[in-house]
Amino acid sequence: MFKIVEYPKVQDFFNENKKVIYKNRLAHYHLIQYFDELNAGRQSIYEAYNVVDEDGGNVIAVWGDSAYYLYSLKWSDAVIDGLLSKINVDKYTKRFSFCDTNKLVLYLFNKSGLEFQIFKERL
Repeated sequence: MFKIVEYPKVQDFFNENKKVIYKNRLAHYHLIQYFDELNAGRQSIYEAYNVVDEDGGNVIAVWGDSAYYLYSLKWSDAVIDGLLSKINVDKYTKRFSFCDTNKLVLYLFNKSGLEFQIFKERL
């Protein structure tokens, strides 16, 4: 079973997740940069939320201009189902990126049945 944790303001989302984000700055580098751009007024965020399960699975999800940032160290099929209930992956076909926890994004796309192409993979 999954739970989607939504926040009334982006700042509330950031305050709730900043300990996890800054604990591993390198893994969350692009999200940190995106928040810096947001604070400078050069980016927008449409949604920021977490999908959690009862076994400690937690995905940090941020939908911004032309990108969806997804981060997690632990997830389950239930968490993926939660993401798929929020993200209509068919809608994001061209000129849109899904970023960061590589295995999570691949798992999400494979479970959705969507055909996809990897343009850049970083290790």
